[in-house]
Amino acid sequence: QLTQGDDGKALADRLEHAWYTLQAKNKDEAVNFFDAILLAFKKEIIYVNLLCLFDTIVKAGQALLIGAIVGWVSKYANDNASAKDGIILVSLMSLASLIIVIAHHIFWFYGYRAGYRIKIATVGFIYRKTSRLSQASIYSTLNGADGGKIINLAANDSKKLELVTWTHPFLWITPLFTIIMLTFAYDLIGVSALFGFFLILLAFPIQGFQGKLVGRYRMLSQQCADLRLKITNELISALRIMKQFAWEDKHAERVVKQREDEMYQIYKAAIVRSIMGAYSMTAMGLYSFGTFVMYHLLGNELTAQKVYGTISIFMLLKWQVANMFGYSMLTYSDAKVSLKRIQQFLNLSELKQETTTSTTQQEQD
Repeated sequence: QLTQGDDGKALADRLEHAWYTLQAKNKDEAVNFFDAILLAFKKEIIYVNLLCLFDTIVKAGQALLIGAIVGWVSKYANDNASAKDGIILVSLMSLASLIIVIAHHIFWFYGYRAGYRIKIATVGFIYRKTSRLSQASIYSTLNGADGGKIINLAANDSKKLELVTWTHPFLWITPLFTIIMLTFAYDLIGVSALFGFFLILLAFPIQGFQGKLVGRYRMLSQQCADLRLKITNELISALRIMKQFAWEDKHAERVVKQREDEMYQIYKAAIVRSIMGAYSMTAMGLYSFGTFVMYHLLGNELTAQKVYGTISIFMLLKWQVANMFGYSMLTYSDAKVSLKRIQQFLNLSELKQETTTSTTQQEQD
């Protein structure tokens, strides 16, 4: 049995209440749908951010413990370290691994759960809004993309809000985490760490630019999808006339043409995603190679502690920067487009508003 917090009606009520609360405050101004989500699901969003931060901190501690254990092994071989220190380090490493397993799954569970809640609330609110649209709004909406646009908002755009709910914490945690790990790497191998982190920092503007491209292509593909659904609905509505005059082939070409335009935008977005995926696969080798080459050219000698310690830091940064931050930029770009589309729909006038306006005009006359 569903809990009260996961009930679809209760979730839609929360979002609807937040929306009309902001609408009452803004009066004649358009309501920002993002603000309504923050107001309705503030607790869930804060909880997901704290869980992600805790998970990242524990992983950072594990990466530092790997380097410390390797350093202890080297010292113990030369009788410069006690067994007690090794037991403490290994115990901490085991504890960190256990905490990571628990914290990681808790974060993903509550992250997905918060995403599902926002998605279900959005779909429910879109349905309620559809039943209250004024005649002018219905005419405007149907001219935009027919009834298919509303279906597209509920089926596709709401999905993007679900994904960004658990990925957005990496957008602010990753830059902060990168700076903190730089200090540890600098303490380990000195100036050479700056070169590796320079390569990492290059990823931020590149991934930001790629995210903007994906958002642009998604907006164009959704516009093509809306128009395709409009044409399809028109064909279904006028199916008898179309059959009577044998217009099937001509109108089928219109649908195919719109689908080809839509697939072309999706294809361009897929190329950008592939480039980001290729970068995430090679990032670890790029960071390590550049750093160790610079370390050797400066006349330093590599040791096991420095190599394993640096690699463990870069492995964690590879997960944070190349994988999660890049994916977060993609989901953020998609969600930004979806928020704008849903917001435009929800800001359309309703029957009550239209009736109230007409009544006021009659009283003035």
